[in-house]
This record gives sequence, structure tokens and C-alpha cells, in this order.
Amino acid sequence: MSLYLCGDVDEAMVGRVLTALDEGVDRIILNSEGGGIYSAFAIFDALSGRNITIIATGKCMSAAVVVLLAGKHRYATPHCRFLTHPVSISGDTPSKADENEVSFLGYEVAEIIHSRGTISLPKARSLLAEETYFGSNYAKTIGIIHDVTERII
Repeated sequence: MSLYLCGDVDEAMVGRVLTALDEGVDRIILNSEGGGIYSAFAIFDALSGRNITIIATGKCMSAAVVVLLAGKHRYATPHCRFLTHPVSISGDTPSKADENEVSFLGYEVAEIIHSRGTISLPKARSLLAEETYFGSNYAKTIGIIHDVTERII
């Protein structure tokens, strides 16, 4: 069974993923500009360790990259665009606690990219140092995806 995840990575998307897992989903088609990192972590934790195929198409940006990395089998279509950037949380005037949280979250995302991909932890951290756009072939080179595929269905 396939699940189509399009739009913001948010609590509604978490709910769709959890419901789909109850229904036996084994394949996810992902097209997202990203969203909340906490929601991305919830989806990542729910999908990790399962035999799930995730195919990114169109765009896989920001928190959506974390969602993609939860897949046991990861693919992207040839024209899919990726974006990584420094982690942030909302708030006008960040407190010391907010700054510590952002630092922790950045480390967690870099660790996921490193552990699921094929790049070193320092290289994963450099991907998060500034906005970095890249395509499917580079995503394959660094192990975010396993291969580029022409077919999503």
C-alpha cells in the first residue's frame, strides 16, 4: 500500500503516517518543502526499523530530508531537488535554552544524515551550515538516497 505525503511536515502529516502504518503501508511518495523538525523526528522514529520504501519526487527539503532518511529503501526521481540548511526553531528573541536546543537539534540531524548516508559526521554538519541545494545524483553520492528512479508508481 502506498501513502502520498505532500505538503508541510507537521502534526497532521505525523497523524497520516501513523494511520497508514496501522493500515500496512510499505511505500511512501514524498514531495515536501519541509516543516517542523519535531514532526520530522516523530515520523523518522515511527518509520525507522520498518521495511518502508520512500521515493522523493519534486522537492525534498529541510525537515523532509529527515523523513526520507527514515526509509529502509530510499529513492528520488531524476529532477527532485533537495535542500538542507541550519536548524531553527520559532521565536522572536531566542533564549539561551533555545540556542542550546537549536545546537542539539542540528547535531541530531547531522547524526541522522551521517548514520543513514555515506558521508562523515563533519561533512554532514557542513551540509547544515548554510542553505545547500542539490539534485538526485548528489543525494545518491552522499547516501541520502540509494538510487535515482524514473518510476514512482
